[in-house]
Amino acid sequence: MPASQARFGVQAKASYQDVALFIDWENLKSSLSQVNMKVNLTSLRETAETFGRLVIANAYADWQDDWHQSDPENLYAAGIEPVYVPTRVVSDGVGLRRRKNSVDVKLTADCVEVCHNHPNIDTFILVSGDGDFIHMVNTLRPYGKQVVAIGVSWSTSPRLAARVDQFLYYEQDVDPIDTQRYRAHSGAQPASSDDDELQRVLQVVVDIVRSSQRGDRALLSWIKNELIRRLRQFDESRYGFAKFKLFMREAERRGLLYIVEDGLVDWAYLPGAQEAAELRVSEVETLEPIDESALPTIVRFAEGLESRSPYVAFMYLVDQITRSAVLPHLRRDQLMLVLNQAVDDLIFLRGTYTLEDPLSGQAKNIRTLVLNREHQLVRETLAAQPSGGRPASPERPPAPATPEESAALDPELSKILVALEADAENPALLMSAA
Repeated sequence: MPASQARFGVQAKASYQDVALFIDWENLKSSLSQVNMKVNLTSLRETAETFGRLVIANAYADWQDDWHQSDPENLYAAGIEPVYVPTRVVSDGVGLRRRKNSVDVKLTADCVEVCHNHPNIDTFILVSGDGDFIHMVNTLRPYGKQVVAIGVSWSTSPRLAARVDQFLYYEQDVDPIDTQRYRAHSGAQPASSDDDELQRVLQVVVDIVRSSQRGDRALLSWIKNELIRRLRQFDESRYGFAKFKLFMREAERRGLLYIVEDGLVDWAYLPGAQEAAELRVSEVETLEPIDESALPTIVRFAEGLESRSPYVAFMYLVDQITRSAVLPHLRRDQLMLVLNQAVDDLIFLRGTYTLEDPLSGQAKNIRTLVLNREHQLVRETLAAQPSGGRPASPERPPAPATPEESAALDPELSKILVALEADAENPALLMSAA
């Protein structure tokens, strides 16, 4: 391995083989939402492709759920097939409660089918932290299959991590928050001759983005394919980068372009185009009025979450409100605008919650939202509810009167009931009593 690659923490690429990717979408998405993170499909797919040629890529969820409304389109754009798995919803006597869906069953069945029908696929990549998939792992490995799992550290079953051939942490190995750590951890820099060549390649990247038909922006996956077409020997590892996204981050560091996540995938913008895009977004947000009438409902909903959860994060609150449909007239992006405005108006206060990673034992600080109970709107909203701010239970309707009670109130009905005792089959009396 070249010295520059060793300095920048690049791992040797896996031998060329066929790979299948199976994503437990709701497990991954809900785990990341706990810390206000979103799934990055560009990084996820690129990680899978480091193990070989990606020939199958499926994501499993109940796509009719409002929470996943825009996800199928984004998955298709990233070359991942959404697979529909319905979710059972049953009543618990108080309200509706979401039950565990059949994702694990459907995903496991598909993996076993692929194992038997596609012997060319050597590596199965499972994106989930659910310990129920241990049985699937134990089924695949005797057939000589390599099983790789990707999960979020704070919600992954330790038993699953121990059973697979290789386990990757999403927030560390797939889409790390600090992407510069791969190059900066040793303080080393590439040699000047290598840097000159890198600069020439990065300029080709700029030309590719400029020639895009999407208005001076382009998908990172498309840029890489176009770069390989123009420079057939291109490989980001030659320049000391473990992943193509890190290579593109270097272009961003040099001010050549900007990387923006939009629709769960990464786009590269030329500087002027990215600023124009931000301006258009800000104009839309300015022109679209904030629905302040939703604030009391949001306050009541957040108060209920605070009573049941150790902490409430911004995206967790957005997700729960969206899924509960208590504000059906608001789109998800509109709801986020209202919440941001509520934070600016100090209806919610920023806070932090510290939890311990069950696998690493390290402490993690999560940014949270806390209702400001000193705010006038919060006080008035919660004071309007009985029982210290809890929503009032609906009054039980009065029980229907018994025949004897009804007869006591209606003398004519009493006479009819007496006649029915003597002739219970008389249709005329039955009709009169009814």
